[in-house]
Amino acid sequence: MRNGWISRVTAAVVLSTMPIIANAGEISAVRAQEAAIDILIGNPYGETVDAVKRSIRKQERVGADDKQCGEDAWKFTISVPPSGDMPQGIKGFLCISRTNGKMLVAGLPFLH
Repeated sequence: MRNGWISRVTAAVVLSTMPIIANAGEISAVRAQEAAIDILIGNPYGETVDAVKRSIRKQERVGADDKQCGEDAWKFTISVPPSGDMPQGIKGFLCISRTNGKMLVAGLPFLH
């Protein structure tokens, strides 16, 4: 009886830690945002970290079925308000690898 109890507890511990193990190779949401800021910083997305953060409207984890990213990624929705140089403003997206923080694809102008 006692061994059965230990087996159930062991199984519960293993099962509860599986998502942690499965996601061990992913960068965190904070690291993904830092990577996005590194990519976007500068005109027209913002000259400071705070300015770039203001242009990030949404951050989400997406899967391979996402039409814009096309693979597991951190996806950022970007919006820059209209200005004298860009009266229409900018609206677009940036997809960053969930494993290494590198840019996968972007629907934004002025990125290299």
